[in-house]
Amino acid sequence: MSAPSVSSAPLRGIFYMALGGFFMTLNNAMLKWVADYPLGEIFFIRSASTMLVVLVVVALSGQTASLRVVSWKGHAMRAATMVFSAACFIMALRYL
Repeated sequence: MSAPSVSSAPLRGIFYMALGGFFMTLNNAMLKWVADYPLGEIFFIRSASTMLVVLVVVALSGQTASLRVVSWKGHAMRAATMVFSAACFIMALRYL
Protein backbone atom coordinates (compact mmCIF):
# COMPACT_ATOMS: atom_id res chain seq x y z
CA MET A 1 0.00 0.00 0.00
CA SER A 2 1.49 3.31 -1.01
CA ALA A 3 1.30 6.45 1.07
CA PRO A 4 -1.38 8.94 0.03
CA SER A 5 -0.20 11.93 -1.95
CA VAL A 6 0.33 15.14 -0.06
CA SER A 7 -2.62 16.82 -1.76
CA SER A 8 -5.14 14.04 -1.02
CA ALA A 9 -4.05 13.37 2.57
CA PRO A 10 -6.02 16.24 4.19
CA LEU A 11 -9.19 15.35 2.25
CA ARG A 12 -8.86 11.71 3.23
CA GLY A 13 -8.35 12.75 6.86
CA ILE A 14 -11.45 14.96 6.74
CA PHE A 15 -13.46 12.13 5.21
CA TYR A 16 -12.44 9.65 7.90
CA MET A 17 -13.04 12.23 10.66
CA ALA A 18 -16.57 12.89 9.34
CA LEU A 19 -17.22 9.15 8.96
CA GLY A 20 -16.04 8.55 12.54
CA GLY A 21 -18.31 11.34 13.77
CA PHE A 22 -21.24 9.78 11.92
CA PHE A 23 -20.67 6.38 13.50
CA MET A 24 -20.23 7.91 16.97
CA THR A 25 -23.57 9.68 16.52
CA LEU A 26 -25.17 6.47 15.29
CA ASN A 27 -23.78 4.62 18.30
CA ASN A 28 -25.18 7.26 20.67
CA ALA A 29 -28.59 7.08 18.99
CA MET A 30 -28.63 3.30 19.35
CA LEU A 31 -27.67 3.64 23.02
CA LYS A 32 -30.59 5.99 23.55
CA TRP A 33 -32.84 3.37 21.98
CA VAL A 34 -31.64 0.58 24.32
CA ALA A 35 -31.18 2.69 27.47
CA ASP A 36 -33.86 0.64 29.23
CA TYR A 37 -31.51 -2.37 29.40
CA PRO A 38 -29.27 -2.83 32.45
CA LEU A 39 -26.02 -0.85 32.34
CA GLY A 40 -23.84 -3.96 32.68
CA GLU A 41 -25.56 -5.64 29.75
CA ILE A 42 -25.01 -2.59 27.53
CA PHE A 43 -21.31 -2.50 28.52
CA PHE A 44 -20.88 -6.20 27.82
CA ILE A 45 -22.51 -6.13 24.38
CA ARG A 46 -20.59 -3.00 23.35
CA SER A 47 -17.26 -4.32 24.58
CA ALA A 48 -17.69 -7.81 23.15
CA SER A 49 -18.69 -6.54 19.72
CA THR A 50 -15.83 -4.03 19.68
CA MET A 51 -13.32 -6.69 20.71
CA LEU A 52 -14.55 -9.02 17.98
CA VAL A 53 -14.14 -6.35 15.30
CA VAL A 54 -10.67 -5.37 16.55
CA LEU A 55 -9.46 -8.97 16.65
CA VAL A 56 -10.72 -9.66 13.12
CA VAL A 57 -9.07 -6.51 11.74
CA VAL A 58 -5.78 -7.25 13.51
CA ALA A 59 -5.80 -10.88 12.41
CA LEU A 60 -6.51 -9.97 8.78
CA SER A 61 -3.78 -7.32 8.77
CA GLY A 62 -1.22 -9.68 10.30
CA GLN A 63 -0.37 -7.15 13.02
CA THR A 64 -0.91 -9.41 16.04
CA ALA A 65 2.30 -8.13 17.65
CA SER A 66 0.63 -4.73 17.95
CA LEU A 67 -1.65 -6.16 20.65
CA ARG A 68 1.26 -6.46 23.09
CA VAL A 69 0.69 -4.32 26.18
CA VAL A 70 3.49 -1.86 26.87
CA SER A 71 2.03 0.01 29.86
CA TRP A 72 -0.42 -1.88 32.07
CA LYS A 73 -0.83 1.19 34.29
CA GLY A 74 -1.73 3.35 31.29
CA HIS A 75 -4.22 0.77 30.02
CA ALA A 76 -5.84 0.47 33.44
CA MET A 77 -6.17 4.25 33.80
CA ARG A 78 -7.64 4.60 30.32
CA ALA A 79 -10.05 1.71 30.91
CA ALA A 80 -11.23 3.21 34.19
CA THR A 81 -11.87 6.62 32.65
CA MET A 82 -13.64 5.08 29.65
CA VAL A 83 -15.90 2.96 31.86
CA PHE A 84 -16.75 5.96 34.05
CA SER A 85 -17.39 8.14 31.00
CA ALA A 86 -19.59 5.55 29.29
CA ALA A 87 -21.50 4.85 32.51
CA CYS A 88 -22.26 8.54 32.99
CA PHE A 89 -23.34 8.88 29.36
CA ILE A 90 -25.63 5.86 29.45
CA MET A 91 -27.16 6.88 32.79
CA ALA A 92 -27.78 10.38 31.39
CA LEU A 93 -29.71 8.89 28.48
CA ARG A 94 -32.33 7.63 30.90
CA TYR A 95 -33.19 11.21 31.81
CA LEU A 96 -33.41 12.57 28.27
